[in-house]
Amino acid sequence: MRSVLFSLLSIAALSTSAFAQCKCPDKPSLDDAVEQSSIVFLGRVTSIKNSAVREGKKEVEFAAFNRYKSEFQETSSGRQVLVYTPAQSQDCGVDFLLEQDYLVFGTGNPARYEVDSCSRTGIVEMVKEDIEALSNKN
Repeated sequence: MRSVLFSLLSIAALSTSAFAQCKCPDKPSLDDAVEQSSIVFLGRVTSIKNSAVREGKKEVEFAAFNRYKSEFQETSSGRQVLVYTPAQSQDCGVDFLLEQDYLVFGTGNPARYEVDSCSRTGIVEMVKEDIEALSNKN
């Protein structure tokens, strides 16, 4: 009986952790988010794939069309920015959608920009006020 109870408690603990959700502190103000970020830009998602070199991460490539902070790598096809986000939502990964436009707040450096759902990163339709405020500052 004791081993059955232990097994049931173990299963309950494992299933609870499987449904763990991302826990973010309050989102920073727009000014704080810009200050804390290495790169802030508007861009369209052109590619999403599991990273071959960064375990547990997705590589998301953007065609960037407006920069608010930092520089872009220019390629023959335009301004390309590669960011990494946790592959799972419960790890605070951003669920980017292909061919959609986003305002992105990334940390790190051009070799490894990181984005998570605790930042102000969001699909354009949901962050119009941030875009307007950033546009008025430039």
